[in-house]
Amino acid sequence: MRYVSLIVVIGLMMGSLQARTLDKVPPCEKVAYPLDWKRHTIGKLWLVLTNMGTIGGAWEAGYSGLHAEFPPGSLEEHLCGAGVWIGAIVEGEPYVTTGYEGWEGPWFECYPTQNEWDTIWVVETADMFYDIPYWTPYVKVSAQDFVARYFDNTRLDIPYHHPLNIEIIQRSYSWGYGFLQDFIYVDYKIINLNETDTLHRAYVGFFVDGDVGRFTDPAAGEPHIWEDDFTWFDPDRMMAVIQDAPGGPDGDALSPLGIRIIQTPGDMSQLQMSFHWYRGEGSPKPDYKRYEMLSSAEIMPNQTPEEAMDTRFLFGFGPFEILPGDTLPLTVAVLCGDGLNDFLSNADWAESLYVWNFHVPLPPPPPKVTAYPEDRAVHLVWDDTPESYYDPWRLDGNNYPFEGYRVYKSTSGVGGPWTLIFECDRADNRWGFNVGLTHEFWDYGLPNCMPVYYSVTAFAAPDTVFQLEEFLESAVEQNIIEVLPGPPADTTGKKKVMVIPNPYRGDFDYTSIGWEYPRPGLAWTEEDRRIVFMNLPPHCKIRIYTLGGDLVREIEHNDPVVGWESWDLLSSEHQAIAPGIYIYSVENLDTGDVQVGKFVVIK
Repeated sequence: MRYVSLIVVIGLMMGSLQARTLDKVPPCEKVAYPLDWKRHTIGKLWLVLTNMGTIGGAWEAGYSGLHAEFPPGSLEEHLCGAGVWIGAIVEGEPYVTTGYEGWEGPWFECYPTQNEWDTIWVVETADMFYDIPYWTPYVKVSAQDFVARYFDNTRLDIPYHHPLNIEIIQRSYSWGYGFLQDFIYVDYKIINLNETDTLHRAYVGFFVDGDVGRFTDPAAGEPHIWEDDFTWFDPDRMMAVIQDAPGGPDGDALSPLGIRIIQTPGDMSQLQMSFHWYRGEGSPKPDYKRYEMLSSAEIMPNQTPEEAMDTRFLFGFGPFEILPGDTLPLTVAVLCGDGLNDFLSNADWAESLYVWNFHVPLPPPPPKVTAYPEDRAVHLVWDDTPESYYDPWRLDGNNYPFEGYRVYKSTSGVGGPWTLIFECDRADNRWGFNVGLTHEFWDYGLPNCMPVYYSVTAFAAPDTVFQLEEFLESAVEQNIIEVLPGPPADTTGKKKVMVIPNPYRGDFDYTSIGWEYPRPGLAWTEEDRRIVFMNLPPHCKIRIYTLGGDLVREIEHNDPVVGWESWDLLSSEHQAIAPGIYIYSVENLDTGDVQVGKFVVIK
């Protein structure tokens, strides 16, 4: 296959690709597609991508949550939805395929095939990956690669849509250390499946609806973070940006969000670029208007913070000729940063990393960790797989650079904040504290039945030539486990069953002490209430009654290790219980013994 020399931050394809045709789906036929989404969480930019051509905007694929959170756990959103656009002249007519196009439907024009393997592949460990049917062997580029493909001719029942007959293979690359944590590359291979039609004067674009701000209640969309954004274009960096205006109910967002071109075929100075922003009433229709915007070479004046509104932009560049069977390779960088200056610095580093062909030292993979909950304690045990890690891209020749382990802890959730509570390293008298390696850690003095989060990372000795940072460490987010410490199951039958808290007070905020914990990104509901039955035998049945003897709920506990069970204070009909005194019985199903007690609910 011939390749048009277009790359927008990744280089040439590293596997063999062949032009393919696709069986078309008849108009209006109801079929199931393996729609999928994945979220990069190895770095500081937690970015969602789909196998439908969207960056964010993953609702149809079944995702609900923040689409581009930076930094993790901040509830600072940067993206409602974005997607790649491809426009071209075919037989004298302009047609445009859109990956995502805003709030006036249809939103999506690209879909995978019905093959179950046309989901999103995740490549994190093996350097050579053989499971992707259309790309084997796949050579891993970053610490976390996502690979997907989709077509614009899978569905023919989409209003306003005239397929170009293209296949798009999409890869995205993410790292978990240093400045590399703040941006993600998205690489596209755009394949012309037509047997005779050339895609003339083709333009590629990115439509971005980037809602930037900090949520207080993501489930309710509060505050309306999209109401005070402004967009601007950096011609020197070939980068389009959306940024939160200072103040307002969503506060001051730490970072803008940008999409930057790093490299294209030929002389980049000859690229014809366009940049249009407009208020959020949907994207232009029909195709000739879309193509006009992509190919206009018009750069609208930058918005100012005083002009902030619910804004979005379309950033286009070209033209390119894509002959039948040819592939147009293209890569962009999606960027954030710790403030505007760091954001701009990251944009420059993104270009440098491309020049190095992504050959940078990498941290070792994290170990496999097993957690054993105990009474007021947690015992962590991990394996030694990182110790044989081989890094071919070290500049100092130390290709087996593993140095040690670190244990981090959070009581707030997977987003942290994280506290370093333990570190060990090789006793080699070269780096670190030289305390020697171990593969376990005990954490004592923990409250029972309250979640605690751990991550065990592995780190390598610093590369004395490539001085990125002191140690190259695997990402905390790569290896998070949640543990609930608590008493073990009572195998003696002698312990008294207890209820905690007793009384349960409905006027107390138990989330403030971590006893109750809503699902991530959602507000607290009645389903998040919690009392715990402690000192349970391995196999028992808990029955809860009103004082009048009515059965409220029946819970079976069957665990040979854990000796406690939570209850959400909902009846068997899933209704919130009334305040009052309740009676419980715990029947040991192995011995027939029964314990009875009372607890109080105050609301």
